[in-house]
Amino acid sequence: MAVKKEEEIMAVKIAVTGTHGVGKTVLIQSVKASLPTDVLEHVKIPPELAIDIIKSLGFRWQDVNKDTYKNFEKCLFNYYCLVSKLDINFLADRLPIDVIAYWTYILREPIPDDMLRDLVKSIKQYDIIYFYKEDNLDSERGFIQQEIENWLIKMYHLAGVPHFVFYRKDFDEIVDEIVDTFVEKLGG
Repeated sequence: MAVKKEEEIMAVKIAVTGTHGVGKTVLIQSVKASLPTDVLEHVKIPPELAIDIIKSLGFRWQDVNKDTYKNFEKCLFNYYCLVSKLDINFLADRLPIDVIAYWTYILREPIPDDMLRDLVKSIKQYDIIYFYKEDNLDSERGFIQQEIENWLIKMYHLAGVPHFVFYRKDFDEIVDEIVDTFVEKLGG
């Protein structure tokens, strides 16, 4: 398949969002594995900064005070805002709105006005946002995940963010839809 010339393409930005452990990264990897090689060469997948930091620094949540947690979340928020502004084709499995949901849920504090403004600007950069909703919450994490999902959905509505909700049963269909979108937009 021939890929369009760079000057013929407007950046395609797609995100998959949802609570921790729902399967966002697995979905992204499935899309990556399904994209034709010549299209994949033009699609970036931003690293999940939180996991990289936690693993590389031996980060332990029980050692973190409230101010440190706030600073960590602000760092993540700024990173995901920066990614949204890049003029490249990408498929992300985190958004600034995910950080805001955790901020609201864990800190139980209002979101600073500057972060809300940046959130709205950032979200408007995306072409498509898929919200991966857990439909089989296990008992250990279920309550927390359900609360975070509720916060995410509330934030989408407050920010006026267009999003598509899907469940595990829709996994293959969503993978195909994302692949088709990239092929259509980037293919020749």
